[in-house]
Amino acid sequence: GQFNQVPLITGITRDEFNWRAQFLLTNSTYVNRINNEFDEIAPWEFHYPREPRRVSKRISAALKQFYFNNQPVSNSTEEQLGWLYADSIIIFSVWQAARLIAEKSSAPVYFYKFDFDGRYSYRYRLGTQIPYGVGHHDDLIYLFYIKPFFPLFNQTDPEAYMVNTLTSTYANFAKTGVPTVPDCTQQWTQITKNHLQHLNIAKPPTMKEGLPYPDRMQVWDSQLPIGGPYHQIFY
Repeated sequence: GQFNQVPLITGITRDEFNWRAQFLLTNSTYVNRINNEFDEIAPWEFHYPREPRRVSKRISAALKQFYFNNQPVSNSTEEQLGWLYADSIIIFSVWQAARLIAEKSSAPVYFYKFDFDGRYSYRYRLGTQIPYGVGHHDDLIYLFYIKPFFPLFNQTDPEAYMVNTLTSTYANFAKTGVPTVPDCTQQWTQITKNHLQHLNIAKPPTMKEGLPYPDRMQVWDSQLPIGGPYHQIFY
């Protein structure tokens, strides 16, 4: 492929965009439409082909069965709806891209899942200051001082552990091309076509076999496989 073959770190946060569910479920118009017009609404909401119709309906049926067991979307399915948003907006695309780049690149690809529950987040549960999981961009809180939203952490704050972990890891990677992770007893090893693994970034960081959420990713991959006829449309 025509791309710069350089060492790459890529990955996801644990919950990504699952916070969208709590807001959307307060909207009765959304709930009615997603339940009564799923085949029409879902491709727009969850980023998969709308044409040809038979393919779109096939994907809709597979997702509705897997995430909701063909039950109506409601407050009782908030978690499932959240995962569907997380998977469709970010997780599946990153999952596929990492595998494809690792297969085609001569340089190593390293995959992570950011899994650190901190006091701060870009999204909180409605009416509280309780983080809604580990959401999209929450890893950046520990890499950069984001003054409009978060305090400047010092070494006595509980966030200091993750600040030191992430900044040291990325500094090592920038200097050497190898991401050496503090407080991790294992080397962060690259993914290959035949060996998928990832670094779970928590306290402490640990290596895990496979890529995150294999069951959910298998559903998406079965409908939109790399190299399949509708893969290009999806992107």
